Formats: sequence, C-alpha cells, structure tokens
Amino acid sequence: MSRVSRQLSIHFYTKGFKGIKHDEILTEISKQIHINNVGSIQITEKECIVSLKDVESKDTLVVNGITLRNRSVNFFDVEKSITHVTIKDAPYELDDRYIVAQMIRFGQIVPGSVKRGYIKGTEIENGARYIDILNCEPVLPLRTSLGRFEVRLFADNNRTPCFHSNACPNEPYCSYCNINGHPRRDCESFKQDQENQGYSKHGPENIEGRQDTKLDAHSDTHSVCDNDTFSESGKNDTTDTLNVLIGASNCTRLGETNENLLNASKSGANFENFTQILDIAVQKTDSFKVDKVAICLGTNDVSKHKDDSDQINLLVTKAVAQVKSAYPESHVGLCSIIPRKGNSAQINRLNQSATSVNKFIRKLCAREDNVDYVDLEKLFFKNGTIIRSLFDKADNSGVHISTEGAQNINRKLDDFFHSPKPCVQEIHTPMDPKRKRSDGTTTPTSADRMSKRSNTEPKKA
Repeated sequence: MSRVSRQLSIHFYTKGFKGIKHDEILTEISKQIHINNVGSIQITEKECIVSLKDVESKDTLVVNGITLRNRSVNFFDVEKSITHVTIKDAPYELDDRYIVAQMIRFGQIVPGSVKRGYIKGTEIENGARYIDILNCEPVLPLRTSLGRFEVRLFADNNRTPCFHSNACPNEPYCSYCNINGHPRRDCESFKQDQENQGYSKHGPENIEGRQDTKLDAHSDTHSVCDNDTFSESGKNDTTDTLNVLIGASNCTRLGETNENLLNASKSGANFENFTQILDIAVQKTDSFKVDKVAICLGTNDVSKHKDDSDQINLLVTKAVAQVKSAYPESHVGLCSIIPRKGNSAQINRLNQSATSVNKFIRKLCAREDNVDYVDLEKLFFKNGTIIRSLFDKADNSGVHISTEGAQNINRKLDDFFHSPKPCVQEIHTPMDPKRKRSDGTTTPTSADRMSKRSNTEPKKA
C-alpha cells in the first residue's frame, strides 16, 4: 500500500480558514471545472486535499487556483515527481560519481543534480551532499551505506520517517536498548542504569532494600486504619476509590505510581484547556468514587502569558471551581509551578512570573475549603539555587524533569494522596479571661435584680 500513486492529488494549507466547510470549497472548484471530475475533498488539521479524476482538471486548478473568502488560493502537488535528498556524513574525499552510482538504487538520478554543501560565506565544505531523484522509492531509510561508509538520508515528500515528531506514525524506538515499543525516557534498563550510577559496588543491594521498603509501605497503606470506610458486611469499600492527577508533559513522565491513581495528564496541557482534560477524567472515573484530585499545571501558561500573572490567577481559580463542581466530595491538591533550568534573562523572567503565581496559589488554598497547597517548587531548590540534576539534560528549554525529578514529585504527590482528610471540628469561641461564663445557677432573676436595685436606692426621710 506504500506504493499508492497520488499524482492526481493537489492541496492547499487551511491556515486562516477557520471552520471551512466542504461546500465552500466545492462551490469555488465548480467555477473552474465540472464537479464530476472531482474524486474527493479531504479537510485535515492543516490542509485541504483535492483528488481529481483526470490530468486536465488538475492542471486547470493548479494554473487558475480558486478564491475562498475573498482570498486567492493556489494548489500544489501532494507528491512531487522529483525528490530532493540530503546526504549527511559522506567523506569529503568520496567522489560525486560514486555517490550517483550508489544512490541509483532508490530511483533515477537527475543528471547534474549532485551538489556539495558549503559553510556560508566561505569555500569550505560542510560535508553535506544534495541530489535530486526522479520517481523515488516511497520510503528511504534514515541510514544507509555507500560502500563501507555509513551515511544519513533526509528527503522531502515524506520519504524519510521522522523520529522526533510526536505525530510520527512509526512505533516508538528506544535508542538505549534498541527495542521498538517505547522511547528512551520510559526504558526500564535506562532508568535502572541511571540509578546505579549514583551507587558504589553495593548499589544492587541498596536498590533491593529500597524496593523491599516500598513493598512494606505499600502493604501498610492497605492495612486497616481509622480513615477506611466499611460496609455493613464489614468489608472495606475503598476498592472502588480513585485519585486523579491532572497535569502536563512532566506528569506524563511520572510513570506508573499507584493502581488507584488515574493519571489524566496530557502533554501541552494548560489551564486554558483545563475543561477538556477534566471532561476526559470525569468520563474515566464515572463508575468510581474519587477521593482526591491533584492539579499540576501552570508551566505552559507561564510560557504563553509571561508577565501577565493576573490572567493565570484567574484561570487557576476557575479550574479549582470546576474540579469542585465535578467532584463535590473530593479533596483538591493544587500544586505549585516548578521553576525552569537556566540562567538566561528570559528564563529568569518566566521563573519570576511562576513565583508570583505560586504566591497566589498558596493564598487561594488557604481561603478555599478542602483545597491543599502541594509545594513542588521547593523540591527543585537547594540553598536558593536550582538543582540542575532534577531536569532533563537533553532538554534545552529547561522545562522537562529528569528521572530523579520525577521521583521527587512522585513522593510529594504520594504524601498528598495518602494523607488523611482533615476532620471537621466544632470551633468554640475562646472565653475572655476577664469575663467568666455564667451558668443557670448564677444568673440573677428579674426579681433578684429588682430587689438589688431597691436596696441600693436611698431611703426617703
């Protein structure tokens, strides 16, 4: 199926045409060609693809275009017959004719198309080669061999798979254990080796001891305590109880923490699209009793609003109200925004904005009922300095956390999820020491007061 020809398909990008409908496009196309020559009209997230039944109709639309909402629209081929390929890591001494002889297995080489890359403003080569291939193979490998030299290939027209994009249709590939099915950050071998690096030769024994401690703690949490609820039959009813975590990309890195926790986190989430995330969580917990809900958002909001902390404060307040409405019997944990790693002026500015929002969050939790402040910010500081080891070294933005950072957040969230709910107690007004509360025996009656008043009146002569 990868060899399907799309020579009669053309497209245009739909940016700026929000909410465009098929009828609008078909009406404008009918002004150029007969609608019977149109095979399909597909509107995707970013483009509109029109597939035609003959070459003449395609050429007419490509040449003339259409007008949508008083804007001129030009069509382009979905797949071009010529594919531009960039070759990386080829030795400088490798002759261009040898490269042509090796690349001919992927298609017809356009004569004279082989070019060499140069450093801008100089005559010094940068090692790249550029070549044009006619009727290229549907998929080119990311790596191939030119004789005994291994090179990398990059091509347009989606000929080479992308290993960076989240929307890539290929299965995730781990660069650490070389196994498909998971990325490197989720690799158990990678996590284990990273943890072992911080130990001496007795590392395995220490890790085993930690695992035993975790198992003991897990068993303790399932023991009978005062906060557990029981049915009339004497059985524990907490089996259908869930906790919910709503966060962004850093919370997706926390991994499997507890079978009673629903991690409804989503990469790129923020307080502006909180309603959509909450709706998904509500659907997944429809048949469960939700005990506690932790909200761990704000980093993406700071990136968007920057110094406008007041706008973020409004969104935070609205999110807490939405959670209380969706889970009226649940306890809410509002997490502070963690800082970013880096010393640039922009990062310092964003961290100041995050600190301002955190101060508001702390005050909000103090005045709201059943809302606790979960301080994640202080986990990433030591003596006023950001702990760089808690952040992903491969992330230049300074936003994403490392495995160690995820472990710290997990422990803090566990403290919140497993802490007992505060009991509602009757509050008595403190008694003024200068005034003693009188009881029924000491309170004078009206007759006594009248008698006392008569005794104090001066006698008439």
